[in-house]
Amino acid sequence: MAQDKTQGTTRAKRQVVIFGAGITGLTAAHELIERGFEVEVYEPEPPSLYDYSEKCAVGGMARTQWARVDRPPWPGADEGVPPPPPGILSTQPLPADVERFLDPELEGGLHRITFEVDSDELDERAKGQLAALAAQLKDHPELKKIEIRGYTYELGTGPVFSEAADRIDVRRARAVKEHLESILKKEPQQQLPQLTVAGLGLAYRDDWTRTDKDRCYVDFHTVEDWIPGEHGFRFFPTFYRNLRDTMGRTPISSDEKVFNESGRTVLDNLVETTLQGIRLEPPRPSYILPREPITSKQKAFELLRDTLAASGFHFSDQALLGVKLFKYWTSCKQRRQQYESMSWWDFVEGDRYSAAFQKYLDQTPQALVAMTAKECDARTQGSITTQIFLDQFTKGRLTDATLNGPTSGAWFVHWRHYLRSQGVIFYRGELKGFEILDDKTLWAKVDFYDKDQNTRRELLVRDYYVVALPIEAIRKLVDQEKGLHGEDFTAIRKMDLGEVTEAKPQGALQHLSGIQYYFRSELKLLPGHVIYADSDWGLSSIFQTQFWKTRRGWWDGYRGLLTVGIGNWYKPSRRTGKSAWETSRDEIAVEVWEQIKDSLSGIDPTTVPEPILYHLDDNILFKPQGPPCGNKTRILINHPGTFQDRPGKLARPSHSPDEPLYQVHYGRLVLAGTYMKTYFRLTTMEAANESARHAVNAILREDSEKDGGFRGDRCSIADPEDHEFDDLKFFIELDEQLFKENLPHFVDILDLSELPNAWLSRNPDLSAFGLPAGIA
Repeated sequence: MAQDKTQGTTRAKRQVVIFGAGITGLTAAHELIERGFEVEVYEPEPPSLYDYSEKCAVGGMARTQWARVDRPPWPGADEGVPPPPPGILSTQPLPADVERFLDPELEGGLHRITFEVDSDELDERAKGQLAALAAQLKDHPELKKIEIRGYTYELGTGPVFSEAADRIDVRRARAVKEHLESILKKEPQQQLPQLTVAGLGLAYRDDWTRTDKDRCYVDFHTVEDWIPGEHGFRFFPTFYRNLRDTMGRTPISSDEKVFNESGRTVLDNLVETTLQGIRLEPPRPSYILPREPITSKQKAFELLRDTLAASGFHFSDQALLGVKLFKYWTSCKQRRQQYESMSWWDFVEGDRYSAAFQKYLDQTPQALVAMTAKECDARTQGSITTQIFLDQFTKGRLTDATLNGPTSGAWFVHWRHYLRSQGVIFYRGELKGFEILDDKTLWAKVDFYDKDQNTRRELLVRDYYVVALPIEAIRKLVDQEKGLHGEDFTAIRKMDLGEVTEAKPQGALQHLSGIQYYFRSELKLLPGHVIYADSDWGLSSIFQTQFWKTRRGWWDGYRGLLTVGIGNWYKPSRRTGKSAWETSRDEIAVEVWEQIKDSLSGIDPTTVPEPILYHLDDNILFKPQGPPCGNKTRILINHPGTFQDRPGKLARPSHSPDEPLYQVHYGRLVLAGTYMKTYFRLTTMEAANESARHAVNAILREDSEKDGGFRGDRCSIADPEDHEFDDLKFFIELDEQLFKENLPHFVDILDLSELPNAWLSRNPDLSAFGLPAGIA
């Protein structure tokens, strides 16, 4: 072990292995490396060709899915596409002797792969490489053709070049071009990819220190459109306190190779959004909600008035919901624990609202995490709703934000660079199980991947292990390893994850995925997120490029980008009668766009162009030419009564800073992820970050009890329920006393839920509330 000289003594650095390089794993690595631990991160997913020089991917389901985009199936979409045409991002390995060059500064658009061939070996070696490349491209039957743009050559200057050499080299370049053309002529029936050979050419390096042979080379360029696909749009509200803290402690380097802090952090890459749109289908008008603090009672009144006028909702709906929210805001934590056993629909008495408001109330949460008010427990949705309202009524800054570029380029590239500069080592490897020796000893079995996808298994002997894998991966591992015992493993084995089938799953995991549409011109429409409340598939969206620091150009193949979240994969479309789960990839692209256009019908049609490209979340798996058959990134929903069955322990309301939270199994293994108990409760990036902090605190507590163990601060953890309306503390304390006496909440004692109807009646009777009848 490495030696760490701290506190006047010398101690061995503790070694920690983290399995999973998603937000949970990266957060754990961040907190541990800054506390003097040695950290290794193992991730099974390979890097994209965009960051091909790295050993593994980072970012988990949130990372950018750099890929060749799909052409939309609607007529006329291919007309007028700006040059150059899209190419293919091959998933097949390139020849071993091919050197690839990609510009990491570009956030989309054209990237060049260069084949360098020595001129003396041009005829045979170049032909061999082109033949091997053509053979690989046959594995992509969905693509149509190879386009040859011709060849070019350049002559250097100086006496060393002769006309004879020029003629010889030009003949060689022509021979290569002719050989490639002959491959196509012999096999016209092959469905080869749309590969652009930008140049088959000869050039002389103008460097007098090199020999004639060294200065002669030929480049073969494949020009590709790299489109930044995403699992979904990145949404950063103000109440992501833990995540924003980590981003604010992730400096951005001014140099790509050597880490040199620029004075900026990843938090500076967040761009605030000021509005949220609620799109309704005609004849109901859509409306806009300001996502910024309301600074006066007059503005609050005007917002309520305008919202009611635009939405068509009755004031009694808003009043009743207001009473229910007041009850939640003034409930103590002990009473809120009881709310975990009921749905949000039952808590707010959803059956008492108008039909239009019931639909809005139940379906709008789908835009957050594919949940409805009838499916999610009241404490989870109540807590998030509280935070959303808190942003509107406090004197903070603007509330919501998004990234100023594709997620990986604006966030994960800088995060990995910083962690590596601190000493974190990244590997491409997969946790395959554990070697369990006894109750105090266990080692990890890991498969390492090489560049050819071959594996070798090793036994990792380390001080601590953090398993930060998705729930389905950890469930498979726990079921396989029958010898793993402990409360967390028992809870994981009991979790009902449901099945990925055409019928709506009854388990805890649901679907929420994204689709991106690309346009020839930039679109803004609204500087914020939009919820399509009447859409069949629970859609929400944001026009992203308006927030990006790098402007789009013709070289990107697109200028505008709309990212749409699909929150309901099981409700049939009114247009087709089929759900998204019953629909092919192209059909999903068409149907989602049609549902959005239905809600945009009030906008001048000349300002809304048709998309030219689309990209659907890579994590959705499809049958050949058919509907989906799987989803690699399902998310966990808190059904009523299920939260307490999750693995992990949370401190009691009166806990001390040293009280252990998550359990360290076998003295060295701790679990982390959004499926664990967190204060945030909702499956989000914030919960992923918080869970990692709990796991790290568990390790710090465990290590502090050892000789020469850790001494220092634990990870700070923000509980959203500790950040609510300060003006309501008196009522919360009152409810604590009522709860101790086993009495109902004072809203129920006073029957305040009946106040809106009584107040709005023609002759209100308010005697039940201690007021004389007839007072209006």
